[in-house]
Amino acid sequence: MYSCIGTDYINDRVDPVFTFLDPSGNTSISIQELKVGDTPYDLSKFTVKYVNYVGETIENPPLKWESSDTTVLSISGNTSAIGIAHGSAYLKVSTSSEEGNTLKDSTKIRICEQSLKSIAITDGENTYSGIINDNVISFQEQLISGNNITITKLTLREGATSTLLSGSSLNAGVNALQINNPNGCTENYQINVEVIGIINKDLLSLTITHNNTDYSSIISGTSVSFSSKLPYNTTQAIIKSIKTSSGATASISGVTIQTGSHSLNVGTNIIKVTGKDGSFKNYTVVLLANAEPTSFSGSVQGGYGLRGDFTVEKTLSGIRINFAENYNLSSGLPGGYLYLSNNPNSTGLVVAGYNTTPELKYSGAHSYEINNVGITDYKYLVFWCVPFNVKVGQGKIF
Repeated sequence: MYSCIGTDYINDRVDPVFTFLDPSGNTSISIQELKVGDTPYDLSKFTVKYVNYVGETIENPPLKWESSDTTVLSISGNTSAIGIAHGSAYLKVSTSSEEGNTLKDSTKIRICEQSLKSIAITDGENTYSGIINDNVISFQEQLISGNNITITKLTLREGATSTLLSGSSLNAGVNALQINNPNGCTENYQINVEVIGIINKDLLSLTITHNNTDYSSIISGTSVSFSSKLPYNTTQAIIKSIKTSSGATASISGVTIQTGSHSLNVGTNIIKVTGKDGSFKNYTVVLLANAEPTSFSGSVQGGYGLRGDFTVEKTLSGIRINFAENYNLSSGLPGGYLYLSNNPNSTGLVVAGYNTTPELKYSGAHSYEINNVGITDYKYLVFWCVPFNVKVGQGKIF
């Protein structure tokens, strides 16, 4: 752009500035590594500093993201970056200026893939192969002795180096391993070595299930509880899963626990966890169930205009059935009876009827008192036409 002041012509154009910033607003991009298999990196975390040729800052310009090597680094939907293979590539961003030029910036990204291929150790008597899970290395079996633990095999990606080598000593417990791969990435591993007598008889987790609902345990020392109670009237729950320290076994009354077939009772249970050396811990497992409810509510519906809401309340001597003001039943029903039943399609305990005491009522708010009946003894209210032995309608109590 040119400006004119009197007869002087001044070219006040400036060179555009275009650079993308990291999520903290730094021009030194903080993302330098991506791991193969990681969650795609959201490119919207970056912002772009764009100052045009007249010195104006342009907010949110349209951006195009590219990779210099799509076999290593892939761009998905112009929104995220994905590590594909071990190596490095440039993450490139561009936009078009008002002058029709393409403005670009880029940063080098290392794509890292796990360099540790395998590891094995020995305690002088046996050899144990390592299980690599992300950055944690464990062993399926506990070591017999912790006096002379050494690495017998350590296989790395070509060109990678590590702080431990074949022949290096390890301690019982947690050990650190650092690997520097040829791409410049650093990998830090935790090697967990369990030795008999150190960690051998611990209950690590316990899950029970009842009516397709799972309950996870809370383990504090040798006391085990659950964050929520089982439904009222539950007497048992099945053991869905149980995990102990490596090599240990869990049992109830001398029988080894089999998940899916063993149950725990509501109340206090003892689970015995025994280590390889024969020592054991007894865990006190407490299951609680909800207390008996004091009321239920529902609605009735059926033929002869049957409709309305009701509640069933626990009383000192039994239960009370309360029908609401919106209750209605045609008085033209011949020989109508109301029953308590556990089957919605059959009669049960008589509550009221057309020729009984109390008599069956046909509308409005009213109540029935029933003695010597528990609030959970019956599940349904059932209306019946007795002369013709025909069901009229029902309401579910619980």
